[in-house]
Amino acid sequence: MEKLELQTDIDAATAKIKALEAFEDDDSDPDPRVGGEQYDTGQPDENDDFQDEENQRKPVEKENKKSFIDFNSMNSKVFGAPLPPNSQRAQEITRCIGEYMAKDLRPFSVVDNSGFRRLVNMLEPKYAIPSRPYFSRTVLKSAVLEWGLDNNQGIAVVTDNARNMDVAVREAGLSPHIKCFAHTLNLASKAGLNVNRASRLLGRVRRVAAFFHRSSTATAVLATKQGMLNLPAHKLIMDVVTRWNSSLDMLERYLEQQQAIAATLLSAEVRRNAREIDTLEPADITDAEDMVRLLSPLKKATTVLCDESRPTVSLIVPLKHMIEQSMAQCDEDSSTIAQMKRAILKDFTDRYQGEKNKFLQESTALDPRFPELAPAK
Repeated sequence: MEKLELQTDIDAATAKIKALEAFEDDDSDPDPRVGGEQYDTGQPDENDDFQDEENQRKPVEKENKKSFIDFNSMNSKVFGAPLPPNSQRAQEITRCIGEYMAKDLRPFSVVDNSGFRRLVNMLEPKYAIPSRPYFSRTVLKSAVLEWGLDNNQGIAVVTDNARNMDVAVREAGLSPHIKCFAHTLNLASKAGLNVNRASRLLGRVRRVAAFFHRSSTATAVLATKQGMLNLPAHKLIMDVVTRWNSSLDMLERYLEQQQAIAATLLSAEVRRNAREIDTLEPADITDAEDMVRLLSPLKKATTVLCDESRPTVSLIVPLKHMIEQSMAQCDEDSSTIAQMKRAILKDFTDRYQGEKNKFLQESTALDPRFPELAPAK
């Protein structure tokens, strides 16, 4: 019964709106001097020029009126008196808008958006949307109190490792502050790749890859050599500064195609244009292979994070433990690999320590996916 009455009210309101719009669309413009009729006397009128200008301007003014119909001002005429702000219906709508801002991370300015205001007006024409300050100072603050939150209660904040983020979180008094693990992986890997010997090796591989990218002759000869050596017809990869794993991909592709690359650079049609491009020495190849093995756990950790639709903080400790184990020093390590391990391990250790590390351990212990790390009953 209530739905039927509501539908009847909506139909009546719609009819009134259409009537108002029809009134706006009325093209008649009667002359009040002659009962709505206009007559041509055949005599020149001193007001003719003025009337012509008025007639040209009226369609524009009429169109502007149609484009800017104020639905809010029509509500009181069509739907009756507006809802009092302290009425139950108005308070429920205001609360829902506040929840929408909080849950969907919408700015307070959304209440000023024309599309949002039209949507609310269509759903409840009698409701008047409060101002932005009302939501920021009253609605959301009351919600925080209702949820039992206060400044002394810890609220975890996740950011990247930028210094300005550290300052912002510290000034806001928020804790714990969790750094994005994927970004931390990127920084730790770059710390390892910036080791002098590793950096020079990457530079040599990068020059070879860049040469093949800009030389169509070298690319064609490389494809021929790949077929002769039964190697995959893959192009060489150039690394990207913002993605550490692209350096690993570049090394892996070079090692895969090293025989075809060497044969191509030794060919007469390519050699004359590649005088400053050299293949890697056997010691360089060994270091490159060791670097690929060293960085593989970091790539695996990155893949795990990317495959998770919603990665949780409880993943950090297991992945960090796996990486720390892979960075343990071995007697067989070359000087390059030993330096890279120390650089990567130090970067991780500096970023995860103290109370922050304790928080991560507690999160992992509470995750049922890691029962072996749960506290004993």
